[in-house]
Amino acid sequence: MLIIKEKMAIVNELNKREREDIKPFIIDQPIYTAFSEKYITLVEKYSFYFSSKYNFIVPRLFTWDGASIPELVSSVVGQKMEPIMILPSLAHDYLYRTGLYTRKRADLIFYKLCILNGMEKIKARGMYNILRMFGGVPYEKYKKRGLHNL
Repeated sequence: MLIIKEKMAIVNELNKREREDIKPFIIDQPIYTAFSEKYITLVEKYSFYFSSKYNFIVPRLFTWDGASIPELVSSVVGQKMEPIMILPSLAHDYLYRTGLYTRKRADLIFYKLCILNGMEKIKARGMYNILRMFGGVPYEKYKKRGLHNL
């Protein structure tokens, strides 16, 4: 029983460090254009810096579909093309497509960016939980394809 408690303490400490490791500081919103009702294109490259370990650049002309929000909850959490969702969905879609970080880290970055962008924590937590429940299918789809959409 003691071994299990020690392992749980180690896991909890690692989870705590992972949460603390992602402390974003972003100043500007990305410059983008909605070229259709379904897609958004980045006009200029956009840099994300979270720490010396976690930073990435989304290339110019990267195209994504905004936040993929299930229809059932869109009235509660918001619409996919809302300005508050653009920055988090840009980072999240890029990370899912490239596999640059784990799915869990990509989801956590999305959560942190939602809060940084002014979303209420409870709403951001709901979005994060939805990603954790349903994001596995698209992540695995992109993982199988590799770096195909960059």
